[in-house]
Amino acid sequence: MHAADDTLVVIVSPNSLAISRLGLAVSRKAGNAVMRNCWKRRIREAFRTTRSDFPIGLDIVVRPRKGGTPDSRLIHQSLSRLINKASKKTDSQSSSGGMTG
Repeated sequence: MHAADDTLVVIVSPNSLAISRLGLAVSRKAGNAVMRNCWKRRIREAFRTTRSDFPIGLDIVVRPRKGGTPDSRLIHQSLSRLINKASKKTDSQSSSGGMTG
C-alpha cells in the first residue's frame, strides 16, 4: 500500500522479518547529486529516530516528491504520518482477505 503528501511518497509491504527495513528511491528529478544525497541523509535520519514508533515487519520504500524541499522537520512529520497511514491500509487489506479483482 502507498501513501503520499507534498513532501514524500511511501510504499509499504509486509515482510516476514522481525524488523522493518527502509529503501530509498531518489531519482534525478529530485535535483543534482548534492540535493539527492541531502534527501537520502534526512530520510534515513528521520527513519532512524522514529523507527520504534512504526509497526515491525515492514519493507518501506520512500521517495521524495518532485518539487519538494528536503526540510528535516517536514520529512520527519511526513514519514511518521505516511508510514502509519500506509501500514493501516496494509493491515486492513490483509485482514479482509487480500486483493480483490
